[in-house]
Amino acid sequence: MQSWNSASTTDFHNSNIKSRITSVSFVDKINIPDKGPSDASTYYWDVSAVKNGSVIAWITDNTENVNVSTNGSTEQKTGYNLYIAGNGEDGVVYANPDSSNLFNGFSALKNITWGNFNTKYATNMSHMFNECQVITGLNLESFDINKVTDVSYIFNHCSKLETVTASDKWVINTGCKQEHMFDEDIAEEVTKK
Repeated sequence: MQSWNSASTTDFHNSNIKSRITSVSFVDKINIPDKGPSDASTYYWDVSAVKNGSVIAWITDNTENVNVSTNGSTEQKTGYNLYIAGNGEDGVVYANPDSSNLFNGFSALKNITWGNFNTKYATNMSHMFNECQVITGLNLESFDINKVTDVSYIFNHCSKLETVTASDKWVINTGCKQEHMFDEDIAEEVTKK
């Protein structure tokens, strides 16, 4: 999977799209619908690191309404579901070594289903969920952060985040950058299973 920086505006990181994504699902099969949301000029993207079609993302409408602010005014728009699938063995989507900013600024995001997402190659997860303002819980049990050297700002400005669930694979190594992991917003409970 490719990497993104905080100023990315391509694919589903376009502010008009990411501000409307309420759910993300990593699925095991690429199944792009024939038609996307009526108000989206592009609704699917090659998000593989080498741009060879091995990881595809697409959006569909859902039934949730989200408030979207543009040019000083706020209006309600239909929310989107984001699907990400790999085209390789078992549809596995491997996180980019630089997975920072993956969901940075996804202000309407409420739910993530990790499915076939694999983090074993990730080294940078800074700002990964930064400004996910409405998500209340994150289940990161499938995350392997053994090689990660930066988790700074990972949950920064997640004002509704109450619970982060992790497994024994969630071991922050000595020397790993951890500044402001929960800056301004502190999860009430971090559970290890």
